[in-house]
Amino acid sequence: MRERGFNMPTNLSYTSSAATTSYADVGGVFTSLDQATATGYPQVTVKTNSTNTINGYQASLSKSEQERFEQEYNGSIDDTDAQKEISTACSVQALRWVYGSWKNYANLADIGNEWSSKRSESTLQQKEVQDAIDTYTQCMAKAGYKVDGLRAYKIAGKEFGRYRSIGSKPNAKEQALATQDFRCQDEAGIIPAVRKAMNHVSGRWMVENEARILELNDVLQETMERANSVINGDKDYATVKAETNGTFRVTGK
Repeated sequence: MRERGFNMPTNLSYTSSAATTSYADVGGVFTSLDQATATGYPQVTVKTNSTNTINGYQASLSKSEQERFEQEYNGSIDDTDAQKEISTACSVQALRWVYGSWKNYANLADIGNEWSSKRSESTLQQKEVQDAIDTYTQCMAKAGYKVDGLRAYKIAGKEFGRYRSIGSKPNAKEQALATQDFRCQDEAGIIPAVRKAMNHVSGRWMVENEARILELNDVLQETMERANSVINGDKDYATVKAETNGTFRVTGK
């Protein structure tokens, strides 16, 4: 980006977002009482700040330069995968080189998202998990909390709002809700039920997708090697640009 006339800051940083409570990609689950009282429901009670260094720099530019920055950094949102393979947008070039090709990047992202989505959705549909959630909601109702599934965070969001900063502990009221939430989850056996269902769902998915997993595992190993070469200082923008004749495409990919 500096080569294209943008004096980007050298110490790029991103604002951390508030984490959500989950167990094996099933949201709303606490693994311990300590976790419940220490974290509460940050996704709805922590104040958000979406600004990062790159966005901040872009916002400091004139309107016309902001538009040029967007094109030079990300390219067009309408670009097809085929166009991404030859795009000169800086972020696309970087991803294309690290992953070997845009297709590799897209395939790894797709299988990761599919794995996470299928695993959590299918797990929640299993009878033992549904039975445990029914027991949990009954327990919460007896304690005075009406919840729809593992969504006590909705109560926290409605009653407390975003009142604390990232890293700060929940107040007493939020801790009380999280404590009751954990106790009802524990009483209902949520984690054992999720673990049992997850083992079944994961095993079936991995068998069905064995060929894809093995192929993309090789791609991932090569990707990690290229990423580590940058992290370790063996490669930088100039050397990669020279090695690829400015295409930022890995030979044969």
